[in-house]
This record gives sequence, structure tokens and C-alpha cells, in this order.
Amino acid sequence: MATLIAVYLGRTTVNRCDLKCYGAHTEVAACECICGGMNHGVGLARAEANTRASSNDWVARSRANGLEFDGVEVCMGAQAEPLF
Repeated sequence: MATLIAVYLGRTTVNRCDLKCYGAHTEVAACECICGGMNHGVGLARAEANTRASSNDWVARSRANGLEFDGVEVCMGAQAEPLF
């Protein structure tokens, strides 16, 4: 299961966006991950593009909403456009 973005408090994951979200077949309302539903059910390629474009906003929104964390990790596929 590829995690696109995760936020940590110490070594504990406090929120993330992964296959459970971008591979979902349920309603967006059921999504509680850091993407806020943007990646829900859209598939890996679209979710990587969304994460590339919006991850900084998601992190800022999470902090503004009071989520405590001290680390952020974004997968390589969501950090830069593919070369080929």
C-alpha cells in the first residue's frame, strides 16, 4: 500500500493518505485522511498529481485545525513530475 503523504508525531503516524483513500469505492464523506477527500477514489496517478499540487495546503490546514505533528513525508512519486 503506497502512502502518498504522512504526518508524524515522533515515530507515530497521526494522519496520512494511502491506498485506502485513493483506491476507495466508498463515499467521499467516509474519508478522514489528510487530503480532505481530494484523492478519494481517484486512483494512484491522479492522487499523486493532487498530492504534488496540494500537499503544502493540506499540511497548513491540518496545523490550523489543531493536528499536532512534527514531521511530514511525501512519497517520491508525489514530489515531482515523472521524467518519462
